[in-house]
Amino acid sequence: MIDSIDQLLFKNMENLVEINLNYNRIVALDPNSLGYKPSLTTFSMSHNGFDFGSHKNIFLSVKSTPNLKRVDLSWNNISRYPNDLNGILTIESVNMGHNVIKAIKVSSVITKKVSDNIDVVINLDSNKISSIQVNSDELPITRNWRTVVTIRNNPIICDCHALSLAKFLQEDHNLDSCIQFEPKEVQCSGSMAGKILNDIKPSDLTCLTNSNCTSNRDCACLSRSYDDSLIVNCSKRGLTDIPELISDESSKYDQIIVHLDGNNLKRSPGEYDGFGNVTELYLQKNKISNVTWLPTSLKVLNLSENALSYINLGVLKLLNESKIGNLSLGSNTWNCDCKASSFAEYLRSHIKQIDSWDIKCNNTDKKLVNLNKKDLCPTNLELTLTLALPILFILLLIAVAATLYFKYKKEILIWLYSNGLFLFLFEEDEIDEDKIYDAFISYSHKDEDFVTDNIISTLESGEQPYKLCIHVRDFIPGELIHTQILNSVKSSRRTIVILSTSFLESVWGKLEFKTAHTEAMLEEELE
Repeated sequence: MIDSIDQLLFKNMENLVEINLNYNRIVALDPNSLGYKPSLTTFSMSHNGFDFGSHKNIFLSVKSTPNLKRVDLSWNNISRYPNDLNGILTIESVNMGHNVIKAIKVSSVITKKVSDNIDVVINLDSNKISSIQVNSDELPITRNWRTVVTIRNNPIICDCHALSLAKFLQEDHNLDSCIQFEPKEVQCSGSMAGKILNDIKPSDLTCLTNSNCTSNRDCACLSRSYDDSLIVNCSKRGLTDIPELISDESSKYDQIIVHLDGNNLKRSPGEYDGFGNVTELYLQKNKISNVTWLPTSLKVLNLSENALSYINLGVLKLLNESKIGNLSLGSNTWNCDCKASSFAEYLRSHIKQIDSWDIKCNNTDKKLVNLNKKDLCPTNLELTLTLALPILFILLLIAVAATLYFKYKKEILIWLYSNGLFLFLFEEDEIDEDKIYDAFISYSHKDEDFVTDNIISTLESGEQPYKLCIHVRDFIPGELIHTQILNSVKSSRRTIVILSTSFLESVWGKLEFKTAHTEAMLEEELE
């Protein structure tokens, strides 16, 4: 196998058409090894250990091989693409597959070909290319032929360095006539493995910065070339306090985007936390109950799903003076009272920039944006009526209930007592408290001595004597006996019948018994 090429080997071979040095051990060639070969069209040196090394010029160039068409340098140890090939106007294919090239510039691989209708194929398959730079300003726009660059099996990193390639693949379709990648869909590797670069938004292509941007090392600091932004990602870090932004790092960027969502923060960033130049601030899903300050450069603010109940007038003034175009305040515990009237007016005047329909009064479905000052600040009369009407209604119910009670007190008490309801409110005797006598003694006049000596004397004496109604003492002279019997029964809580043979033979005794029985039946019906 050949290890090296002597500089004099190809001397005086101007008519040489093809050189094949495949499957050797050549690791280096002097730039002057070939000399001038105007007839050379094919050069092959695959499966060697060759690398261009530090030589700026290579042995293949428009000066040494002006009519070269095909170059095969695959399966070597080449780490950079040879720019000198661009000047060869006749070139048709360059095979640089299975080398160790790590990065390329598209402008380096487009040749200055003059012949038309024949595509140039540059094979860069199975290298270690992680970055492809495309500068549209350096590429010709109108061509009748294309440079087809194959980049299969390369570890393309889809980060901020892939921005120019992503934009070319997605937007610069007018350049398709001068360059085309194969495959057309570029596969990502690394953290975005499995994704297609053609489908990734340029704004999602970021890189980790080389230095810290906050006082909290748990936060990730990312740069985004798309809009020259610094992205500070402190989401879901369990933070209880605001990390300070390091101004030396943040001052390098046009945009500063801070994610503090999903933490346990109880306050929003203050004036001395280094947030003065922040343009987007995400604070959703925290425990923030008050906002006292806002960055003047703020364009996006998300405070949804916190514990806010009011926005004070000072912050409202800052909001009105700010450039905020997207403000999220939904899913908070908003108080809808007179103090919220200015905030409601702000919502109505900025309805396109705010998630107004998600801003609802605490514990209700009322939307604050729909409430006017009259709804939020009722007058004294309205407030008085609002409080007085329920009270008046309750008093009216009490008055009606009291009237019905006193009118039908007896019936009500009997019904309550008989149904075992509210027994703690009254004693059993209260049911008959309006009656004069404890008992009416109904007996035959033939039994008067017995009744007087044995029953009346006993009941009307003792520690708790009973008040009795008896014929000889309590009947009113001159009134009808029938009426007197009826009144006596009604005026007594009980009727005691002295049942004897004489009583059964007495007409008045039977009348008294019948009257007492009828009265008892009436009371039972009431129960």
